[in-house]
Amino acid sequence: MKTKIVSVVAVSYPGEVKDAKAPSKSYTTTWFDSWRFVEGKADELWDPPTKPN
Repeated sequence: MKTKIVSVVAVSYPGEVKDAKAPSKSYTTTWFDSWRFVEGKADELWDPPTKPN
């Protein structure tokens, strides 16, 4: 089996975060980061904004 070489890699991970407006509450979210690679080096990074306060 051979692994295909790709130029974009995405990583996601779930988490529980306290609500800044209501500290007794929390919400679950999935954070992600995506990278584009050129010649074996990370060239660009995309990640989402955080929830507005």
